Amino acid sequence: MNILNTRLLRLNFLITVLLLSVTIFSSYSQTTYIWTGNVNSNFSTAGNWSPVRQIGLVNDILVFETGSILNVINVNQVTIGQLVIRNNTSITLSPSAGNTKCITIKGNPGEDLIVESGSSLRILGNDPMLYVYVGAGATASVSGLLIFEGQAANNLNSSDAMAIRFKSGSSFSQLCPGNVFTSSGTGNAVVFEKGSMFKINH
Repeated sequence: MNILNTRLLRLNFLITVLLLSVTIFSSYSQTTYIWTGNVNSNFSTAGNWSPVRQIGLVNDILVFETGSILNVINVNQVTIGQLVIRNNTSITLSPSAGNTKCITIKGNPGEDLIVESGSSLRILGNDPMLYVYVGAGATASVSGLLIFEGQAANNLNSSDAMAIRFKSGSSFSQLCPGNVFTSSGTGNAVVFEKGSMFKINH
């Protein structure tokens, strides 16, 4: 009986260690999801991503690279690892109904919010507002076009100074009211490098 109990205890211990290892691996692993829009234009529809995005994790990498014009709706409060717009893709993100929504970029190795040259990201928020927040340790690199538009005071901010950089040839257009860079955030969060442009029209 003692030998049997000892073996059972050892087996339970091994199972616990295995489950813990899987949990830790899952929390640190990251998955890249490519937008296909196969089902509809809803950001939260699992089948619009490849692979299917059943459960969103805070280190997920979301990529838009269709090379076309996209209107993606119903963006909820979400935290992701990286957001990448590339391959001459032009995307508009609009929030779901209800309270103010925020896309938080938590960060992974490398640049985390990326808009490549020839591509554009348009944040369109009327009611409610839609924020983009670059979290601690994360960075943004914009070489294409970034637009904040709508009747609401949508804004862009970061946890760290000089975390958001507009590269030469890039453009940031504010087509919404208020201060797109909030006064309550981190100072010097945004850097416009030589050859970049900031346009205000509201």
